[in-house]
Amino acid sequence: MKKIKELESSITGTASAIARVFSVVWPGHRGVIMAFLLIALLLSFVPFATSGAQALLINELLSVGKQGITIKIMWFLALMIGASFSYDLLSSLRILVNKKLWMNITEFFELVMLKKRSEIDVATYEDPKFHDLLGKASDKGLGPICNLVDNQFQQVTNVAQMVTAAIIFFVFDWRFFLLAILSAMPDFIVQLKYGKSSWDIWDEDSQTRRKYSSVRRHFMGVNNLTELKIFQNVTKFYNLVVNMYKTFNNKQRKLETSAFHWRLVSDVASMIFQAATYVWIIWLVTHGHLKIGTMTFLLSSLGRFQSALTGFFSNLAYQFEWSLYAKDIFKVLDTKPLIESPPNAIGVSCEEPPQIEFRNVSFAYPNSDKLILRDINLTISSGERLAIVGLNGAGKSTLIKLLMRFYDPTSGSILINGVDLKRLDREAWWSCIATLFQNYAEYNFPIREAIALGRSNGKGFLTKVVRCAKAVDAHSFIVNFKNRYDQMIGKEFDEGVNLSTGQSQKMALARSIYRDPRLMILDEPTASIDASAEAQIFEQLEAKAEGRTQIVISHRFSTVRRSNKICVIEGGTIAELGTHQKLMGDNKTYARLFKLQAKGYE
Repeated sequence: MKKIKELESSITGTASAIARVFSVVWPGHRGVIMAFLLIALLLSFVPFATSGAQALLINELLSVGKQGITIKIMWFLALMIGASFSYDLLSSLRILVNKKLWMNITEFFELVMLKKRSEIDVATYEDPKFHDLLGKASDKGLGPICNLVDNQFQQVTNVAQMVTAAIIFFVFDWRFFLLAILSAMPDFIVQLKYGKSSWDIWDEDSQTRRKYSSVRRHFMGVNNLTELKIFQNVTKFYNLVVNMYKTFNNKQRKLETSAFHWRLVSDVASMIFQAATYVWIIWLVTHGHLKIGTMTFLLSSLGRFQSALTGFFSNLAYQFEWSLYAKDIFKVLDTKPLIESPPNAIGVSCEEPPQIEFRNVSFAYPNSDKLILRDINLTISSGERLAIVGLNGAGKSTLIKLLMRFYDPTSGSILINGVDLKRLDREAWWSCIATLFQNYAEYNFPIREAIALGRSNGKGFLTKVVRCAKAVDAHSFIVNFKNRYDQMIGKEFDEGVNLSTGQSQKMALARSIYRDPRLMILDEPTASIDASAEAQIFEQLEAKAEGRTQIVISHRFSTVRRSNKICVIEGGTIAELGTHQKLMGDNKTYARLFKLQAKGYE
């Protein structure tokens, strides 16, 4: 009973996945799909026409003896050659249409997946369960989806050939049909059993595979590999790769060995039924009940029936395996963001710098009871420059994530110009903001385009690009490149250049300034920049601070002391708040850290 239920579940799940794939693919690819279907049907009938014409030709040759070539012989020969040529032509057309359909489906799902990835919010991406699902969906790529579609047309050919052969057998003797089914059944059972087992292993070891990919990356990049060598960790990481390979490959090896033994058993069973069929046909010929040509036609039809039936059952098993991988892709596509704009979201005006208020805000990450922030009460006035300082892990970056509405507070609220952030349109809110995180993105574009990406929905004026580059001291190195602002970033491109870490950070800063935001958030914005350049950059930022609220997270107190107000976060709470002079006078954590850093310069 359990096996029957598992089989029913397998069939239902596979059919559901196939239906889902075609419901998505059909609207935009009707023509190619219909052409493929027609070719698949024609390919199923032509081989019977060829073997039928061959059978008629053999019978006619045996009947005429030495009388010479007759009109019938010429007709049967022409029919056989024509059918054979048609099969070759249709096969070539099938390859062409198959490649077009494969490319169309790959392109379609690749774009759909990319669009979905862009829609999924940060909170979902940081969920370990979703990260694992995304890894499983990416491991096999789009192959399972394409295989499912292509396999359906193979099944059309298989079914049409089985039906045609079954009609022929029933006309001759129904027992042929029974023997053919019995000879194909063992292979189907083995394919179904081990197709699911193979996916179970892949699913079970998905996290190990992702860890393997992470470790393997250390052998790919020059920087990572250099550090492996210097720290003498090459052997350690290589052994990690070896052990992980063994972890997920040994299970697969054992499975394949077991599958091989059962396939041998199924092959023996199939051979017995086939042998019985061949003996019976030969007996009919030797006793005068069957002509030689008819015998060749029956044997050919029997071979095609067995091949089609075996292919049909094998494809069902493969479809089951592919459908399991495809389901992971659809689970990603069905993922709903944890944080969304409300149905009647309120728009945000970017004409003036926003006033921001954290009111009794506490926060714990999803699936965790540990509060990262507790009872945060903080007002950032319009146009104010606020610095946030604190030890690593104090909750500084988490505060910014809440302000960006990557997450919602566990309790309390964040008000923007007096309106709860949850009620605002997120896209409109983001259009007012420029954020430079510690792990900023790098873009392999020409420099002028890489900076202009700060506001990609506008025109990339070179004069504005140059002005922003000068503001962050990037102009000085850009003009030394061969192609200046048209210089391509990335050594992998023709005449491309690699930027240093400091140069990349200046580019990211220039991109933020190009955005001309009403709220600028800088998380360690000058960590990779020398002190002289840092001073110049912040002089420029202060000069252009009018009409902008600015939040800076930094461990450099030379940067922090320039702010109108400084917020010290300790253990998820606001420990100190005030100007540099006030906090130095309070002689608490801020003063202690400032003096420690100042002492380092003595």
